[in-house]
Amino acid sequence: MGDQAGRAGEAQAAGRGSRDHRGRDQAVEGAAQGAEFYTDWCKPCHIFEDTTLTDKRVKAAIAGILFVRYDAEAEPGVAAAARYGVSSYPTFLTIDKEGVARRSGFGIQTDEAGVQQFLGIVAEAEQVTLDEADVRARVTAKPNDPAVRLAAGRWYAERGRSTDALVHLDAVAANTAATAADRAGATATADRLRRLAQWKKQLVAEKVEQARRSPSTATPHDLAIATVDSDLPLAETRDVFAKVFAAQTEPSVVNGLLYVALAAGAKTEALAAAQAALATSKDAGILDTLAECYYVNGDRKNAVRVEDQAIAIAKSAALSANRARFDKGSGDASEVKELHDDAAHLWKRLEQIEDKPAREPGGAPTADRSMAAAMAQFAATRKIGETVAKACATDAGDSIAAYAHVTLDGAGKVTASRLYVEPSAPGTLSACLTKNLATVTLPVLAGMPPPTINIDFKPPTH
Repeated sequence: MGDQAGRAGEAQAAGRGSRDHRGRDQAVEGAAQGAEFYTDWCKPCHIFEDTTLTDKRVKAAIAGILFVRYDAEAEPGVAAAARYGVSSYPTFLTIDKEGVARRSGFGIQTDEAGVQQFLGIVAEAEQVTLDEADVRARVTAKPNDPAVRLAAGRWYAERGRSTDALVHLDAVAANTAATAADRAGATATADRLRRLAQWKKQLVAEKVEQARRSPSTATPHDLAIATVDSDLPLAETRDVFAKVFAAQTEPSVVNGLLYVALAAGAKTEALAAAQAALATSKDAGILDTLAECYYVNGDRKNAVRVEDQAIAIAKSAALSANRARFDKGSGDASEVKELHDDAAHLWKRLEQIEDKPAREPGGAPTADRSMAAAMAQFAATRKIGETVAKACATDAGDSIAAYAHVTLDGAGKVTASRLYVEPSAPGTLSACLTKNLATVTLPVLAGMPPPTINIDFKPPTH
């Protein structure tokens, strides 16, 4: 959790075991951990603290993990709760070494039941927070153990690595020495992975076909779905972007497409398109994008040279930060990182949909309907975040971002908003956000909560 700065030092200071993050920096990345989110007014949270955490068995169990407690109404807990979409208390998360929440649970029982419940959470945390080296070592040590192979298959499945997962899952399903329960579990997980892979393949194929059929109207959003972390072969990705850049030559439009191309790996096509765009526009943003294209193509010298030209036209902290990154030769553009994050979020949302292949009378398969709804919600959420950020830019002051957890009625209209803003945000910001969010509607996804709306106030540099 949290920013990279200060993590190493905190890890050394923290060691193992429980710690409270009242007013402290966020939890470190690089260590398996559990987190509890609480508030001072939450009575079950106090019961958990006074009875469960004081139990000697619990103390012994959490000595093996980094257990972090966050006050969700004080920093850094506010930011951490927003990042993980926490709005009920107590909430327990199991977080892996990369800062990804792998398990979540809400509420705690009392007395012995609460102790056993929490011990189960800790035991599961030790399993799901393994890194790949741990998983490989266990498989190497016991290659024919169905339980080890099943755990490995599920580990890879949780991380979207279906090919690796299926190797282990299929081995368990075919192992006559495995228990019936393990074989059934492996088969069910493998079937689900193959079903989800087919969904993804169909969606990507649809977006690719749209881009090829009408490259002049292809949008960054649709191209990102088709090409960014989508498993589309690189040769096809490059071909799609070659056609799109041949059809769309307006510099301001091309500029928005270039980062999608870079995130998708079509770096040669992106560089050529950026050079062509610069021929008709000397805008600082386009120069900055061209510099990014040089950098991604391994030409740091030209990246720095062109970035200096952009800075000479429009001095800004963002451009200077990019130049420093080019000079150092490390890190991706924030736009590229955001595209990868969006892709991960999209595919995760699809995984969470009820995916039984039932068919409604006279209609499309329910899986197809669910996938379409997820896509609509994903696109609408991004658009709402951009619109609200623009409407409240003046009230944001120096704030970089805000987050909103919304409640929807049956028609998808926002009926309530829980906001997370920076402590230094002007007092008018929350009112502006609430007012604007109350006017929007999100597609409703049956059985799933609305996604967090990210509201980014950073001024665009491209």
